[in-house]
Amino acid sequence: MNILISAGPMRSKIDPIRYIQNSSSGRLGLEFAKELNELVPQAEFEFILGPVDSIVHLQFEELGSVTTYNDSAEYKSILLEKFPNTDLFISAAAVLDYEIEYSSQKESRSDLSAKGHLNLKIKPVEDFVALVGQNKRPHQKVLAFSLDTRDAMSAIPRAIDKMKSKNADWIYLNYANQDSGPEKSTSSGLLLSRDETVLCRFSKDTKVNVAKTISQQLISPRELQKTEEKPNDQNT
Repeated sequence: MNILISAGPMRSKIDPIRYIQNSSSGRLGLEFAKELNELVPQAEFEFILGPVDSIVHLQFEELGSVTTYNDSAEYKSILLEKFPNTDLFISAAAVLDYEIEYSSQKESRSDLSAKGHLNLKIKPVEDFVALVGQNKRPHQKVLAFSLDTRDAMSAIPRAIDKMKSKNADWIYLNYANQDSGPEKSTSSGLLLSRDETVLCRFSKDTKVNVAKTISQQLISPRELQKTEEKPNDQNT
């Protein structure tokens, strides 16, 4: 079984020395990697990793092959290369919704001070999960993510629409608030399946427990049976 996990933040360059970056530690993706490594130790892991803390990066490297990205173009190129050989793709990276139109000239501090504001032109970033999801083969499964700050009444329908547009098999609706979400040790949310069933709910649980519970939903009984039978096969 080949498992591909993307994790971490994404950058968009403003000029040669400045960039914007969203807030993601990569730790939820790391917990998925650790849990799935326990569930299906025979699996081959590949990671698409953004600019995360060096300690997090090293922990990913202990579990599989790591390819790094900074911006959307790098991420897209790596994903298109890796996805065709993937059985399970966990899209935990915090992909930007939009990016800055890059300027090759650094704006001076004096000009910025005189204007008192910074005007940034933006352009949308492609939906990469939808890009690979629309062409995935029957055996390929995709877990998508939806980060939301609104109440469940409006967030759940939005997450379901995202899941369908991406052709994902599951989506984790992750609530971002002062206690849970990116760069926090806890996560709040729920896991939805393609038939819109809520498979599990989390109310400010640790990312370790969230990854453990969701991972058990992602791995088929057939894969778990392979894992259980492997020691016996070695002894025959």
